[in-house]
Amino acid sequence: MASDIQPRAPVSLIISHRREHHVSQDTPREFERAILSTGQAVPVLGDRVFPFLIGRSGWRLYRAATSALREERPLSLLGKLGRRGHYLAILMGPQLNKCLPYFAHAKRKSIYFFDAWPPFHAQIQQFAAHFSVDDLFFSSSQVADTFQRHDPSRRCHWIPEGIDPDEYRQLHYGKKDIDVLQIGRKYDAYHEQIVMPLHREGITYLYEVVKGQLVFPSREEYVQGLARAKISICTPSSTTHPERSGQVSTVTIRYLQSMISKCLVVGLKPPEMDLLFDYDPIIEIDREDPVGQLRHLLADFRSYIPLIEKNYETVRRDHTWSNRWKDMQASLEAAG
Repeated sequence: MASDIQPRAPVSLIISHRREHHVSQDTPREFERAILSTGQAVPVLGDRVFPFLIGRSGWRLYRAATSALREERPLSLLGKLGRRGHYLAILMGPQLNKCLPYFAHAKRKSIYFFDAWPPFHAQIQQFAAHFSVDDLFFSSSQVADTFQRHDPSRRCHWIPEGIDPDEYRQLHYGKKDIDVLQIGRKYDAYHEQIVMPLHREGITYLYEVVKGQLVFPSREEYVQGLARAKISICTPSSTTHPERSGQVSTVTIRYLQSMISKCLVVGLKPPEMDLLFDYDPIIEIDREDPVGQLRHLLADFRSYIPLIEKNYETVRRDHTWSNRWKDMQASLEAAG
């Protein structure tokens, strides 16, 4: 006897049609690939019609105009979009143009945000209200709580950042030739304390020499560079860029990339870390003697290998994008 239960229609995942590469887009694309690999989502191209960010008045006019047209006659484009289906966008900050035109006509709308820093909150809230976005997912627990308090009627969720372990490399510990690595935004106060002493002692320390100039220009060099590093310095954006991030302290993919590449993570621990790990996975920076601490860690590096291996196995098991997608699906299904 045939089952009366109809399979759930796949989610339409809005992906960017733009071909240019920027390192900031590696993380959302990694998540998108993980979602599509499950077969539970189909890709649709976004940001083709609106290659710029539409302002508040533009959103209102666009929605009103297309709704009026749709009521008057079923245009072919709008008919294809329909007022049906579930559309999901993975965004780095307020790249809201990626959601259009789909969000003007979809039956259900969801967005996952990386880097939803406080200066962007009003913009995101306005967009969510104008387009009646059903579910907002955030990589930061603090931001999810802030949005839920602001609008209790909207469903806001915390889904932390994850990783695809197969995108990264691991080298034998004896082949690691970078002693200390600080990728991207530096913790300047800490950097100034360690840079000259490490240089004088012949300790290899790689960092962003010129602001905006990447330590590793290509993705392949980046992945290989992490694998070559013994110690990876990781600090939250609230420490390095407080003017942008405010008090938002979150576990970014940099921590997970370092762990999956078998680096010893030295840095500052966001409060979320205690919710994601049932042990302490990082070495907290010694603010009183940072150089002495690094010197000791390098001299006694082998004794930290069990922690490095535990981090690696924990991330592979619990903190992949596949894990995050399952959690998102659970939240979406719970909402109906």
